[in-house]
Amino acid sequence: MTYFIKRVILLIFCAALVAAAPGCTISEKDCLQNDWQTIGYTDGEKGRSPDVINSYAKSCAKHGVTPDASAYSAGFNVGITKYCTADNGIKQGERDKSYSGACPPDLEKVFLKNYIVGLRLKLVDLEIQYDRDTLELDRLRANRDRLAAAEKPHDVDDKRIESISSTLSSNTSSRQSINSKIRKWSSRL
Repeated sequence: MTYFIKRVILLIFCAALVAAAPGCTISEKDCLQNDWQTIGYTDGEKGRSPDVINSYAKSCAKHGVTPDASAYSAGFNVGITKYCTADNGIKQGERDKSYSGACPPDLEKVFLKNYIVGLRLKLVDLEIQYDRDTLELDRLRANRDRLAAAEKPHDVDDKRIESISSTLSSNTSSRQSINSKIRKWSSRL
């Protein structure tokens, strides 16, 4: 595996870790402001897990603040209704965003149906891009082979081949991840 591909895989892994734990930190200012209803609303509106308040409690304890769980929940319960809509489900799926499972049961079914539709749309886009990139890769390889046979330099094609190969690998990983999400969330319907 080339150094470039290893770096891409590492970046994807790091991005996945960050995406899997959004909102797990809170600033000292937010702790001290003590506006837990607004924080809860914002977390709900972004579809974060309500359990994130536990990480807030740990962070805020360093500043002598204990989150007001009741105010947080009140805000969260309003905010989550803004997140758990059919339109947002499609939007989140098309963007291949992770779903934390935070929607209440009365909203989750509609959200998930549309989230899965959005994931499938994203999957189709990735499949089309994969096919385009594969055709370009084949064209570049054929051109490189012609240049090599004529003993002409082909460094530019080699670099482009490596780049497209890496893109195809990333695309494959993304499609596998989306298929996994579709299987996971379809089982809840």
